[in-house]
Amino acid sequence: MRRYTGNRRYGSSVRERLTQVLVGLLAAGLSLGRLLWSDSTRLTENLWAEDGLFPLCVVKGDFVSCLVDPFAGYFLFVPRVGAGLISLFPMEQWALAANVLAATIAGVAAMIAVAAVRRSGASWSGSLLTSLLVVLAPIVGLEAINVLGSAYIPLVFASTLALAFPPERRAGKVALGVLLGITVLTIPSAVVLLVGVGVLAFRRVIVGVWAVVYAAILLVGLAIQWLVGRTAETPRNLELTAQGIDGWFSTVPSAIVSFWPGLTFGEGTIFGMFDVMPFALTGLAISAGVLALGIWSAVRGDAGISVLLLSGLGVGLIPTVTGYANNRYFVLPALLWAAAAILVIDRRWAVRHRWLMPTLLVASVVLWSPALPASEFRSTTSPPWSAEVERLRAECAGDPTRTVQVRFSPDWPRENTQLDPITTADALCFAISPKLGLELGQGFGS
Repeated sequence: MRRYTGNRRYGSSVRERLTQVLVGLLAAGLSLGRLLWSDSTRLTENLWAEDGLFPLCVVKGDFVSCLVDPFAGYFLFVPRVGAGLISLFPMEQWALAANVLAATIAGVAAMIAVAAVRRSGASWSGSLLTSLLVVLAPIVGLEAINVLGSAYIPLVFASTLALAFPPERRAGKVALGVLLGITVLTIPSAVVLLVGVGVLAFRRVIVGVWAVVYAAILLVGLAIQWLVGRTAETPRNLELTAQGIDGWFSTVPSAIVSFWPGLTFGEGTIFGMFDVMPFALTGLAISAGVLALGIWSAVRGDAGISVLLLSGLGVGLIPTVTGYANNRYFVLPALLWAAAAILVIDRRWAVRHRWLMPTLLVASVVLWSPALPASEFRSTTSPPWSAEVERLRAECAGDPTRTVQVRFSPDWPRENTQLDPITTADALCFAISPKLGLELGQGFGS
């Protein structure tokens, strides 16, 4: 297998840069397209959970207070900054603004990813398939596709690839440091990239002060996460739970088989009448195998592949074993492990068989086509945002002191949803009236 040693020519030409931009535009289009597959109104009618809750916080209060308000026990830098931008628009435009911003982040992530993979010497077909995993893989469409609140997924994906195959130029190294900082300020589990920094320093892929700088950025980001998390009314659990550990090992196989739509892992039947029980330790075997391959690659194989394998394992394992097996926690392991597999195939066989990676790219799109539309859960507009805005206008028109609950797709927040002040779905009509187009002294009671 060819090992990554860095290559200055990738990303240096105008043509290469232009192609990267086109990949970013394609990724952004795919992110929107999967959501809009069967109904174009979702662009303006589907405002997803936190994508609406966070701008509401800004309108009710102020940007800085909402920026540092912990949600689910930690700091969410990019979604909170995005909320500040969305809050500048009238409320009826929030869904459109949130969806376009989420697609833009996915596009930028794909641009960063394709530039990094090209630096490693991968073919264009392999680089394209790898970078588009963040919007094309079936597991993304279950819930995470085009969600600003889940921006950590494209961020960690791009950061891991950029770290695994780091730039050689000083400007690129600085940009990578900034990207790592933004990522760890958005999701604390990104601190697992410290392992990647250690692997690359051990193998002298990154040397000297830059390894220290990257490690310091990740540690400072984690410290900020801890400080912000301390102010949470409901702190995030940081202890291992039996439910979480069992959930990880039980669900990892399902994440893997999601790459073949229609396959499932679990108890089932064949030929309509024969029971089949799965091997109970499949998830443990997969995790142990990924860990072993990651360590071997770190010591004797390809350091970049090691970073992908170990980072994918850590970034999914941490939130799962300290909580529960949410489907979103398995997206990054699936994406990063798939990226590692694609790059291994590309490096080992693509030079001798130039048809291989284009064939794999086309075959993947064909295979995943049944799962390209976003899931019904993700794409359902309930309530339609325009109808919700009209409801709020009607309820607030006569009484500016009234408190209303704003609802977002998918019928959220629910009765059992725990939201701590200041980020709640309740709002005084007085606070949100300008965004509803109700002018005090004119619109109320008229």
